[in-house]
Amino acid sequence: MKISVPLAYQMGLVVARLVSGQFKDIAQFVAMTPQDSQTYLQLQQLISESLSRIAIALEHMIPPQAAPNYQFALDKFATMDWESIGAVVADYDSDGVSTILWRKHIYLRRSSSNKFGAAIWFSRCVGKDERGENKYECLIKFKAMSDAEPLPQQVALRRGSK
Repeated sequence: MKISVPLAYQMGLVVARLVSGQFKDIAQFVAMTPQDSQTYLQLQQLISESLSRIAIALEHMIPPQAAPNYQFALDKFATMDWESIGAVVADYDSDGVSTILWRKHIYLRRSSSNKFGAAIWFSRCVGKDERGENKYECLIKFKAMSDAEPLPQQVALRRGSK
């Protein structure tokens, strides 16, 4: 939005009146002239557009980051709060969430049932390795969690002494 010098001046006057407390209460603010109201709305639009441009610029400044490879229990898949990890659900299918978006990258749902147990994960291809095979990074994995192993006696004794 490009504004003229007179409009910028008018906007400045409205802002000055707001900041200086010239509008003592909401009734005075609501009772602005139609010109003041229009100028105020244009100022708000200008501020909103400026903040949007700043947000976009800041997003471009974030360096690329490898996916964190979060681990959750398999039963959490159906109720996962994707916003809690900064992800947005991009698509669903009959099995639930199928595609998510994290830091401008799309991660697809994958699954397995092999010697390592049943699992669901979201990953994306990040290039090729030296043999020409696809390399993947995993954003999040849902798998059967095993119980913690007991601590060796020596470690357990040291832990208890503190």
